[in-house]
Amino acid sequence: MIWAEFQVEKKAYKALWKRIKEGATGPMAAFLEKSYIVVSCGWQFDMDDEIMAVAKSCPGFFIDLEAIQEMIEIDKEMQKLSPILRRETRNDHERTEQRKAEGQSRSLMKEWDSYKPHQLEVSESWRIEMRFPYIDMDLIQELKHAPYCDQEKTMMRRASIAVVLRKDPLYESKNTTAV
Repeated sequence: MIWAEFQVEKKAYKALWKRIKEGATGPMAAFLEKSYIVVSCGWQFDMDDEIMAVAKSCPGFFIDLEAIQEMIEIDKEMQKLSPILRRETRNDHERTEQRKAEGQSRSLMKEWDSYKPHQLEVSESWRIEMRFPYIDMDLIQELKHAPYCDQEKTMMRRASIAVVLRKDPLYESKNTTAV
């Protein structure tokens, strides 16, 4: 699976999560209101993280570690140029420095694009898990037995608070294009 396809998958899980929260009532609704979902794959990251944030915090999520390391280096160089590109120039020396930084920035962006970030392969071992604002074992156990819970990937014992969402077949059949 490539990053662009992963984005489609995340969109499906977000839609499922929204329906789950909207369908909850009583204490479960209050519990889920403050709960959220994350991508988990030995580490975790936020559902809305952009490719660079994931690359920095979880480089092993990507198959081509060498490309990710190069992209992180490019990002570091871009960050160094950022203050020069943003500041107001007061004299010819600063304008020259800024034009040089703009050229370097364009060159770095071309190099970045050469890695085709949205085409990078991602690990297949990820899953979407719920995170809770507090522990309520009765509600968590109820969630584990819900039809949207992937019971094969969720430890059903009370000792575990991890709840893995099942892939949503309704969304998948309607939305098959990448974002």
